[in-house]
Amino acid sequence: MSKGDNNEDLTIGERVRLARQRRGLSRRAVAELAGRTEEWLRQIETGERPVQRIDTLQLLARVLKVRDISELTGSLFVMTKDGSRPQHGRLAAVRRALRPHLSDTTTPSPDLAALRRSIQHADTAWLVSRQQITALGLVLPELLSAAIAAQQSATGQQRREALRLLVEVYRLTDNYLRHAGDRQLAAQVCDRMLLAAQEADDPELISLSAYKVAAAAQNNDEPEEALTLAMDAVKLFRPWLTSGDHEALALWGSLHLCASTSAARLRRGAEADRLWSIADEAAKALGPNYHHPATIFGQLNCGIHAVDIALETGRSSDAVERSANLNVSTVPSASRRARHFIDLARAFYHRRDRAAAVGALLTAERQSTEVVTFNQGARRLMYDLLRAKRPEPEVLALAGRMHVIA
Repeated sequence: MSKGDNNEDLTIGERVRLARQRRGLSRRAVAELAGRTEEWLRQIETGERPVQRIDTLQLLARVLKVRDISELTGSLFVMTKDGSRPQHGRLAAVRRALRPHLSDTTTPSPDLAALRRSIQHADTAWLVSRQQITALGLVLPELLSAAIAAQQSATGQQRREALRLLVEVYRLTDNYLRHAGDRQLAAQVCDRMLLAAQEADDPELISLSAYKVAAAAQNNDEPEEALTLAMDAVKLFRPWLTSGDHEALALWGSLHLCASTSAARLRRGAEADRLWSIADEAAKALGPNYHHPATIFGQLNCGIHAVDIALETGRSSDAVERSANLNVSTVPSASRRARHFIDLARAFYHRRDRAAAVGALLTAERQSTEVVTFNQGARRLMYDLLRAKRPEPEVLALAGRMHVIA
């Protein structure tokens, strides 16, 4: 079968060419609308210039008037060999980039400023894109290779900065892997992240990494381990907690939030509420508009966790009531907003309010199409909704978009 016969085998460049031709536009016209050269577009369409930036895809999508960048990237949803769970189509490339790298002594000095700019761009795409899993999947292999090479070749003060940047790339890699379908590898990446932070001797990055390690244990259904890790990190971080340092206070609060949700999953409601209260005090001290750039810690995120704690401890009605006063539209992370509405949908379903559950799940999809597709809680809920004798048309349509049914 040729590439033209199988749409799934088309390259991004071929998809761009077909989208352009469907609109009856010349290369010159599209290039001018994009503010680029005709040669630039030719190289993309022929594959000479690989598209590895989400902003390039978004630009082309706007110019070509396609509804979703997935029309240009193709289906990035695949199932595991046993068909048990979804994985992202870029997962294999990210796994390859994480394999051990031999140090090359001929490598020139790394351009750390350029690497930092690339990290910032990827971070922004993760926060704001509705296809944030794809956004990271496209850029992470190159980012990982660059960050690992920089850490291996840098010396002196540059090495410490390279280690800091490697920590940031590992943080983004964990974000991707947790959602893309490999939580075990995500846990390993968090371990690497902590080792790099310790080598950089950066207290705040150590605390952030410890938070990530604890969260990874929680994501792998090890709440007891997650609770222990988070509280051990709290003890270690206490000497570094100084008044006036907003980021340090936010990380302190983040660790307590992680511990509180772990306690909730262990059905230790009183302990969960106590730990949450400590986090809430930290969030109030930071003000109503503060959001930590990496953990999204702040007053709104504390409110979202309160909903999660109520849900995990079997208090679905409390979860719904706690959500009523939350305006999550100002939370800067699309994935966090989507996960909140998935939790809210589960709470509504437990209350036997099917219509509200469906509505919340559709709201989650509007925040992030990909998080809803890959989130295991959303998929389990969709299976439950489909067991009705006559599922609503919107449920059947959403199940198709989530690849739960064909």
